[in-house]
Amino acid sequence: MARCITVQAQQTENIIKEEFQKLYQFLRAEEAARIDAVRKEAKLKSEAMDIRIVNLSAEISWLTDSITAIESELKSEDVSFMLNLKSTMERSEINLSVSAQTPSGALLDEAQHLGNLQFAVWKKMKNLIKYSPLTLDPNTGYLNVIESEGLTRIANNYKTLPLPQNPERLPGVVHSSHSNNKLRLNGAGDERGDGERGQDWRTGWRPRKIMDM
Repeated sequence: MARCITVQAQQTENIIKEEFQKLYQFLRAEEAARIDAVRKEAKLKSEAMDIRIVNLSAEISWLTDSITAIESELKSEDVSFMLNLKSTMERSEINLSVSAQTPSGALLDEAQHLGNLQFAVWKKMKNLIKYSPLTLDPNTGYLNVIESEGLTRIANNYKTLPLPQNPERLPGVVHSSHSNNKLRLNGAGDERGDGERGQDWRTGWRPRKIMDM
């Protein structure tokens, strides 16, 4: 019996580690995807800002050249140039003012990346996790029955296993616990609930008050 407990503890520990490893793997992949999305957006918006800086620098250079030319023309006392000077200066000022304005949405959208982050990841994780209202008890499984690692399925086992003869273990029976209060009995007074039948076994459920009788 002591050796069986040791084996149970090791098997249970291994399964727990495997299940958590699946969660870790999902979280690492989700983290990588979200960080990648942040970096891609940052790169695109940085490139767009670099282009704006180049264009703005070109406009500033053009304006500087225009001012130099205007100063040169002012010395010549050209009447036609003097008449167009005001409109030329106003047009240059407007173009530079528009180009220097920061466009909407230029910054990183932190709200999109961080808003309800844990909830969004948890909601996505729910699609990967299956819930079973019934959990099989391996301490009640007999020699010819083997349970899945998640304790939600059973199958015939044609190899004789050295199982301890504890009081809970009965031939052809695997007990389980359930957390779904919507399960109903087949009929009034019926001890068995809806279940499935295999070649050498069948599944069902009994209320705890009947199990304790």
